[in-house]
Amino acid sequence: MPTLADVFSAADSFKRRLTDAAMNPIASFQQMVGNANDKAGAYNQQLTETAKEPLNGPKTMALAQQMAEGYSPGGMTVWHGSPYKFTKFDPKKIGTGEGAQAFGHGLYVAENPTVAKGYAKNVKDLDSIQSYNQRLKQILKIMDEDSVYPGAYRNFKSEKGKKAAQEYDAILEMRDQKSTDHGNLYKIDLPDEHINKMLDWDKPFSQQPKNVQEALAKHNPDMYHPKSEDFDPTERGQWTYMRLANEMTQKNASNKLAELGVPGIKYLDEGSRPLGEGTKNFVIFPGNEHLLNIKDINGQPIQ
Repeated sequence: MPTLADVFSAADSFKRRLTDAAMNPIASFQQMVGNANDKAGAYNQQLTETAKEPLNGPKTMALAQQMAEGYSPGGMTVWHGSPYKFTKFDPKKIGTGEGAQAFGHGLYVAENPTVAKGYAKNVKDLDSIQSYNQRLKQILKIMDEDSVYPGAYRNFKSEKGKKAAQEYDAILEMRDQKSTDHGNLYKIDLPDEHINKMLDWDKPFSQQPKNVQEALAKHNPDMYHPKSEDFDPTERGQWTYMRLANEMTQKNASNKLAELGVPGIKYLDEGSRPLGEGTKNFVIFPGNEHLLNIKDINGQPIQ
């Protein structure tokens, strides 16, 4: 039986679909037909495979699961901006764009298209951009080490941290001046069912999705099992991820969570964080890039 959260999630997804259809009915219809064709092809393939095994076989069960999910196919429309042009996401390219990976290692997409547009600009000198990004990562490390608590990039214990923050702002400004045009804006479908399984950067452990709680308890029962003496239900997702990153680097932390069934991170974007609610950004961990279904590039549907 669906929970109240499932009902709200489905309603929110349906509302987003209606908004997309009202703003761009032709593209929405093309997207709907494309999704139907994709699902039909997948069903036909699985039907062929399941015909060769008993009714309780693994392929038959997988088909049943896929058909069940088909009754709730809604996904969130998200956006990605990049100076590069491509038709599918490549995890090998993580960290080569303009972002500093401040919210974890992965592929970044935004619920608000304005956020994505900020990363869509092409650049005159990509080598310069790369050098800027390398320096930004070094500065972020200095700022993390010198801040009162991780992520508090304007609350420092020494002049060293303050100077690093000033340099960080200056480099961002110089990097942005390298922009020449609007770059590429990708419209993407991200399934709600996977969004609901992501680590929430802003929520305490007690409010994380069940699969996230179980994954962390499996990885570190001494810290995250409810019966452990060190268990802290108020620990926010930000500190949880940072703890893992400190143990094994950001890249390995993302890979480990993906291995445990957590597809990514969700967090309030810059415009929403002061309010505590609003639109979100999403970090998709390596191995889950197939969840990002590109629908169009710069307003042109992908055939």
